[in-house]
Amino acid sequence: MQRRLRAGANGPNEEASPPVEARIPMSMLPSFEIVGALAATLTTICWLPQAFRTIRTRETRAISALTQAIFALGLALWLVYGLAIGSWPIIVANALTFVLVSTILALKLRYG
Repeated sequence: MQRRLRAGANGPNEEASPPVEARIPMSMLPSFEIVGALAATLTTICWLPQAFRTIRTRETRAISALTQAIFALGLALWLVYGLAIGSWPIIVANALTFVLVSTILALKLRYG
């Protein structure tokens, strides 16, 4: 029996990995969507306290504009990716988080 080899991160003779679909039983894929939805919910909710506090106090001295801008760009790219593959957890989480982070960034730019 001959092994399938391909060039990969570990060198030219790395054994080819089966596609994800071959490694994960189809019956388990819906449960992975639940995991994705839970992760999306938690990572979006974590921005709510910061956004509410920044909106309420307009205090932005401790917030890095560069970090917020780079993060907002990353969220926008994740949103495009989510739309391209049709993954609702990625789409919803990144759209909502983008709004929150963009609000914080706008307040940072306005109030310094």
